[in-house]
Amino acid sequence: MARMFTNSLFYVHEKSAMSELTSHIPIAKPKAQADQPDEFQQNLHELANDLAKKAKEIDTLIEGLPGIKSSKEEQVKRVPAL
Repeated sequence: MARMFTNSLFYVHEKSAMSELTSHIPIAKPKAQADQPDEFQQNLHELANDLAKKAKEIDTLIEGLPGIKSSKEEQVKRVPAL
């Protein structure tokens, strides 16, 4: 998941278009590799969905782990079944 997150940040950094903060400071050199705004928003939405889906998968795995309410022996028995 950490790799997905860093790859998502890299995409946003590399493919986002520059925007003017104030009219006093114009954009001197726009990014050549920037995606079109619609494509960028679609990809950004897909990256966010992928991260959310992966987080849910991890939560599901964690919930399936034997808890502290189980004895050590019960936990050891359950681990192979996971």
